[in-house]
Amino acid sequence: MKAANALLLSLTVSAATLQSYAQENALDQLSKLTSKVQVDSVGGADVDLEKGIFRYKEKVDIKYEGARILADSAEFNQKTGEITAEGNVNIFRDGILYSGDSAVYNIQTESITSGNLRSSVVAQGKELYFQSETINTELGENDSVDVIDTNKTLLTTHDNANPNWHILADELDIYPDDRVVFKDVTFYAKGRPVMWLPYLSQPLEDELGYSFAPGWDSSWGGYLLNRYGTLLGEDQNILGVFHLDLRSERGLAGGVDFKSLTQRENPNLKGLQLYYAYDSSPETSRTSRDRVKIDDVPDNNRYRINLQHRVYFSGYEESIELTDAGSPSESKKRTFEPRDDSFYLNFDINKLSDGYFYEDFFPTEFRVDPQPDNNVALVKRYTHSEASVLARFDINDFFQTDERYEGAYDMIRRPVFNGIANYEGSTTYGFIEESPADGTGARETNLVDTIGYNRFDTYHQLSRPFKAFEFLSIVPRVGARYTNYSSITGPTAGGDRVLGHFGFDSSFKASRDFDDVKSDALGIDGIRHVIQPYLRYSFIEGDDMGEDFTGIDRLVASTRPRPLDPSQFTAIDSLTSWNIMRVGMYNRLLTHRNNGSYEWLYFNTYFDTFFNDPELDRNFSNLYQDIGWRPLPWLQFRLDSQFPVFGGDDSFTEVNSRVVYMPTPNAEISLGHRFLDSHPFLSDSNQLTFDYFQRLYDNWGFSVRQRWELDTSTLDTQQYSIHRDLTSWTASLGAVIRDNGGVDDYGVLFTMTLKEFPQFNIPVNLDPNSAAD
Repeated sequence: MKAANALLLSLTVSAATLQSYAQENALDQLSKLTSKVQVDSVGGADVDLEKGIFRYKEKVDIKYEGARILADSAEFNQKTGEITAEGNVNIFRDGILYSGDSAVYNIQTESITSGNLRSSVVAQGKELYFQSETINTELGENDSVDVIDTNKTLLTTHDNANPNWHILADELDIYPDDRVVFKDVTFYAKGRPVMWLPYLSQPLEDELGYSFAPGWDSSWGGYLLNRYGTLLGEDQNILGVFHLDLRSERGLAGGVDFKSLTQRENPNLKGLQLYYAYDSSPETSRTSRDRVKIDDVPDNNRYRINLQHRVYFSGYEESIELTDAGSPSESKKRTFEPRDDSFYLNFDINKLSDGYFYEDFFPTEFRVDPQPDNNVALVKRYTHSEASVLARFDINDFFQTDERYEGAYDMIRRPVFNGIANYEGSTTYGFIEESPADGTGARETNLVDTIGYNRFDTYHQLSRPFKAFEFLSIVPRVGARYTNYSSITGPTAGGDRVLGHFGFDSSFKASRDFDDVKSDALGIDGIRHVIQPYLRYSFIEGDDMGEDFTGIDRLVASTRPRPLDPSQFTAIDSLTSWNIMRVGMYNRLLTHRNNGSYEWLYFNTYFDTFFNDPELDRNFSNLYQDIGWRPLPWLQFRLDSQFPVFGGDDSFTEVNSRVVYMPTPNAEISLGHRFLDSHPFLSDSNQLTFDYFQRLYDNWGFSVRQRWELDTSTLDTQQYSIHRDLTSWTASLGAVIRDNGGVDDYGVLFTMTLKEFPQFNIPVNLDPNSAAD
């Protein structure tokens, strides 16, 4: 690609230019050249054969292999290989455009030298703008840019002649598919220096690089949470994230997370997480629970070991995926797909030092999953079935959970008997044991003794859909279940249980069009009303395990109706005889929108009639009413409710609703309400949530979030924030107050985030629920 000998270079000019030469020996010299450098110039050329210099005037267009130079004037030095361009210089090379007032391009070294040459490059989907004195590019496979080496460089993500932030580096190397490396780097905000570093290697992926969160919290005191992500391993397939955290009221803590990039697309597979804290104040609680008084204080040495990982036995196929292909933000991404995703081993292991650890150090995880599971599962999927072996461990004795070793074979619904019917079924066998919680941070339970048994359970069902009277859809189902309990331990009985099931689903649809109904204000362009009455019936009859039997897979308190299909009923040990009919009416209002049908409104009304109630002595359930209304992009409403219109001793009322409304383009209001009254097992609740966002000016916004418990007149959550759009950055400053059972938890939130690189942040995040995770 480089020209080692000037005689191997070419120079061709237009016919008009050649005619302007007066010297015959100049034409002889040009005739000896090859055709690698091509030059077009409107203003002609001057030739100095003795020095080997060619000067071009007016609208110069120079082409050399993969490079093209446009300028007002240019000079080519045949001996040095330098092309000096002046005035409105644009150099296009390797898919990148460089612009400036002047530049020197060396065709032998392929370097570009300029005092103010500007350019941009897309790296991992992010646009980087830079200005450098010297630029060199190295190409890799398929002539793609591997690295851009620059000196005396200004870098920013703000596309403006006067960027509101920038970086000056003595040396800067851009690896578009990996990272940016700075040497002798100074950070500027609004033209003022704010930080200097001798060296910085910043990965371009959001999970990589260094970030920190300093702040204060009422439980932690002052804190500084540090995080650094990097790629590990010979093939750079492991993401390693290192933590070093200091809390003034709790002490020093730290850990490391390892995650395989083969599983990065699955948020549930978090890899291996190790975290240790020497807690100097383990008696401190975020709630009104006094750990000292109840003699339930954790040890100073506290930790977590978490493993969520999947192993595909066939291995992975690695490939390079282009994101936003063909656009300016095109970038490369390594992807990993299993060669065979039907055979794998799942790990979900969560070992904690005590039952308060998540509550104290990872409050977000505590709210989502306060009692994590521990199991290993081997799974093999076939075309119409799945076989699995599950081992669940009770390694956190302060949580009440079961320990089991169980195999299962599940068959999905499929045609049998030449399509006469559909078959589905499942069979499980295993040892199951449940023990009461014990230890620091143990949750209070009703279980006082360990119970266990071997359980064999199998269920098989046939169904067949058909039409009656040409409009009525009917799907009858018939099934049988056999369960055996043996090797009993603890105060529970065993034995056999045989259950037979018969049921059916039936429904029909009717519709009517109202094409004349139109309303721009409500987004209506004609209405089609679809009405669908339906009836579901389920009858189970068989053995009763008796009052001496205590199951492990049992029902938990809920406000929603139970499934009527036994194949969907997971509380196997609570399954017993029943006779239930569900009657309902499903209404939909459809309109024309975006050249298609759009569901403008739906409401589903139904109730259960109990001929034999398996849980309570009821004749009828509540009347359920589910409503969804989405008339316009700026207005949405959802209501899930049930009312005791049929009476009964165990009747209760539940209303859950939410409305989202944008009264103007600059404001959004979200209002939610949860009401529960007189439930036989669950506590009453009358909770109101309120969210409001207001854009004050083009770059300013204000938000409020509140949650009220109206029964106790408690404002248990308050959050107030002000937001600022700084073009390249976004900034938020706010405060949060939580009432945790009579104990207030305070925090202040402040974050600054670079839009193109979220990992470039300056957070002062004093909300432990977000800073900890």
